[in-house]
Amino acid sequence: MLKTVRKAFLLGLGAAALTKESAEKFVNELVKKGEISSRDGKALVRKMTMDAELRRKRLQPIIERETKETLKRLSTISKTEAKMLAERIARIEKELRKKPKAGKAVKRRVGKRKKKSRKSR
Repeated sequence: MLKTVRKAFLLGLGAAALTKESAEKFVNELVKKGEISSRDGKALVRKMTMDAELRRKRLQPIIERETKETLKRLSTISKTEAKMLAERIARIEKELRKKPKAGKAVKRRVGKRKKKSRKSR
């Protein structure tokens, strides 16, 4: 899922770059046709780029909020939750290593006998 979110973010960046390229291409056509001057064309590209950046900044919080809501609906866990679960598992495993298993403890007691020392024979 994170790959999809990352791709969406990169797509947004690509769209911003494409917008600038498209604006430059559009303005260059107007300059070639003589409809605007080169100086006015540069100013128009700057204005179009700034407008696109402003729209991107307005949309970014909305996209982030929608992405978070989508992730919640997909029942995924956050990095914090995953870390908490990993720590909990580690604690449980540590406790289990400390406690002897009931079946093995009984077998050891039954199987071990005191050996008489050679001196007492």
